[in-house]
Amino acid sequence: MQANETSAIVHRFNQAFLDHDPAIFEGLIAPDCVMESIQPAPDGTRYEGYEVNLTFWQSMAADRVNRFEVEDTFVMGDRANVR
Repeated sequence: MQANETSAIVHRFNQAFLDHDPAIFEGLIAPDCVMESIQPAPDGTRYEGYEVNLTFWQSMAADRVNRFEVEDTFVMGDRANVR
């Protein structure tokens, strides 16, 4: 994957939170997606697979109490760091 493709995907991912639009995540998450959250402490929770990650991210984006602010995005090929 080229850096410009990664950047476009990360932009769409971030936009879902900024717009509180859970539908953006459909088709954006890989079938073999693995995400580890920091809650509950101390070990967090591991989420594996498309459906469980889709549900997690959609519920977070739909929550209008949450606020998401991108400070910086650094793309390195098929990886990105969003701060």
